[in-house]
Amino acid sequence: ADKSIQTNQTHLFTIDADIGAGVHVLSGLLDVRSRNSKVFEAVGNYQQEGAEAGIKYVAPSQNWISVVQRETLGKYRDRVLNPAAQLDSGFDQSETEANLSWRLTGKSMIDAKLGYIDRIHDHFSRRDFSGAISRLLWHWTPTGKLQFDLSLSRNLHSFQEAANSYFVADTLSVSPIWNYSAKTRFRFKYDYSDRDYRGAIAPTTKLRRDRVQSLLFSADWQATRKILVSGMLQRDRRNSNTDGFDYDSNAVSINAQFLF
Repeated sequence: ADKSIQTNQTHLFTIDADIGAGVHVLSGLLDVRSRNSKVFEAVGNYQQEGAEAGIKYVAPSQNWISVVQRETLGKYRDRVLNPAAQLDSGFDQSETEANLSWRLTGKSMIDAKLGYIDRIHDHFSRRDFSGAISRLLWHWTPTGKLQFDLSLSRNLHSFQEAANSYFVADTLSVSPIWNYSAKTRFRFKYDYSDRDYRGAIAPTTKLRRDRVQSLLFSADWQATRKILVSGMLQRDRRNSNTDGFDYDSNAVSINAQFLF
């Protein structure tokens, strides 16, 4: 199949200033660039720039909590303003988020995020969206060789077609890692995502809903100090309530890296 590959680059410059008594002042500059290998108007190529500021409290135990406000401006690249399809030239985005990192025991910790995102487009307000976002990650290391991550998250993603402007993704992810030896590591990852498409700009009898599953098994072998051999097996499946959007995909890869 002729695939379109999306490439995302994020550049972030941050300052964390400790002003005493466990209080830190946070600030930063953000630059995000996204490009598709083929024309794909539902997502579009864009550049997003902005700044963030916040405050963090670090306890003597090194557990911490922070609140950050982020403001960005986005511009679509290689896109002509299209009033018929309501494809815009840019947007403003505001994000407020609280983050928590807390060690429960010597072998487990949680990372949590709760936030709100609000995107407003330059010309077509029917493409605007807003809502809560969140993530809860539990990291457990029962032994020196075994790690286990379990996460639940909710995110909002722009996806602009006649029947939708964005989708809400609720995702469960499970990822155990087994460090078999100093040279060999095995990893398994399972993702389940429920994607609810919203924000239709044209009459539609049924809003799209997808259920996406991904299974990945990988192995890394450090053959020598400078040679790393990796293998991967992956299976992806999407079930949709919209005709023509179901798919199954299987992938196998083996590669070697020479480390300088």
